[in-house]
Amino acid sequence: LVEAKISQLLGFITASDLETIRSALHNIGLPVASPLAALTPELFALMQSDKKNSGGSIKWTLLKSIGVGCFDQIVEDSVVHSALVYIQKK
Repeated sequence: LVEAKISQLLGFITASDLETIRSALHNIGLPVASPLAALTPELFALMQSDKKNSGGSIKWTLLKSIGVGCFDQIVEDSVVHSALVYIQKK
């Protein structure tokens, strides 16, 4: 859901697309909120150690539209932080 929110914040998908994704995840019993999102510095440290990353950059798979991914995208930390705040609220 964080990657979908990042995609929406960057203008790749619409707010309606994001809500469709959130609802679908919720309807199949997957979590759509996390109190851990409040631990932003700790989450960033964990994300930076992911095996897909290189050169200290976190790489994301974003959505150009529902079902169409765009791999290895580098996103500004402020956008990621906004997406983490979004899942705290849900």
